[in-house]
Amino acid sequence: MKVKKRLKEDDHIMKKVDLSNLPEIPNLGINVGEIDVLHDYCSEPLQEVNGVFFDSRYLNLGYPGAVEKFMLRKTVVEKILEAQSKLPEGLHLKIYDAYRSIVTQKYLWNEIVTKYKKEYPELSNLQLDKLSRKKVSNPFDKKNPPLHCTGGAVDLTICDEMQNDLNMGGDFDSFTDIDQTNYYENSDNLDVKYNRRLLYYVMTSVGFVNYPSEWWHFDYGDTVWAYFKKKPCCYNIK
Repeated sequence: MKVKKRLKEDDHIMKKVDLSNLPEIPNLGINVGEIDVLHDYCSEPLQEVNGVFFDSRYLNLGYPGAVEKFMLRKTVVEKILEAQSKLPEGLHLKIYDAYRSIVTQKYLWNEIVTKYKKEYPELSNLQLDKLSRKKVSNPFDKKNPPLHCTGGAVDLTICDEMQNDLNMGGDFDSFTDIDQTNYYENSDNLDVKYNRRLLYYVMTSVGFVNYPSEWWHFDYGDTVWAYFKKKPCCYNIK
């Protein structure tokens, strides 16, 4: 799908800009296990997300503890809807995962650790932990709470009115190098490059930060957001 044909002139920057003129996605790095930020936790409630499309991947796969409703902190829900309002006409956000139970988090952690143990048997436990954290938050780290368990992290993409996903060049949770948000910046695949840029800039324009190892993952109010924004972390495990 060539999303540039859907652009419409109005006051929203994302709706009137030529996607080919969006800047490159920056090459950022982060190790969640080494984040050291201030914490100023608030009691903001979780709120059900409405007004966007959904694809409940973990519930459909039968993962332990997968929640049936998509929940996020109240401010994060407002930011999601603001981001959707900035999309070109005919395009919508589609959420894969939002608030995540600690049960599901532990299952995902054990899954990725087991995968990397088989692929890299030479790694020490410390090296294995560092590698695994690039893909999944450690549910046993009390200093840096699992991102999705705070209600401040969301996994999502962009789709059309028929809920067909835009081509992002790789699937959600593929656990490969393609997941890197800026992976296609040096590619000739313009559709994928511009689609990823659209998602990145429409989300960051309303205050989210992207987790650089996952093109679909965005944070607000959690430790990754605090790290990049140089602000105190707002949300603890809910």
